[in-house]
Amino acid sequence: MENNPLKQYFRRPSVYMKLPSGGAGYPEGTLDLPENGELPIYPMTAIDEITARTPDALFNGTAVVELIRSCVPNIKDPWAVTNVDLDALLVAIKAASSPSGEMDVESQCPKCEDVSTFKIILAGILAS
Repeated sequence: MENNPLKQYFRRPSVYMKLPSGGAGYPEGTLDLPENGELPIYPMTAIDEITARTPDALFNGTAVVELIRSCVPNIKDPWAVTNVDLDALLVAIKAASSPSGEMDVESQCPKCEDVSTFKIILAGILAS
């Protein structure tokens, strides 16, 4: 793999994050936590995008597990991810997959029913 001429085109982590739980409460062997405590987050591939839009896989949780398995390889058993860490991981995956690190969100005013689109900076959400 060291002499592979295509190595520069391999997927690289684009976000690093610390788990909100700090890795506490996970069974032995579930996490491969680096010394600095920051997990590398890889952007989604095309197959990850397709999997995330498959209704049956979304209903039974397989889509989320496969997404974590692909984008956060340091988590060896995605089924063991705690609720505390799950939201942060999904936001980090979205941030890693978005070129600008932003996400558009539509919101409708309940009084006037006007629909507005807002940009959310995902790094800011992860930082808080």
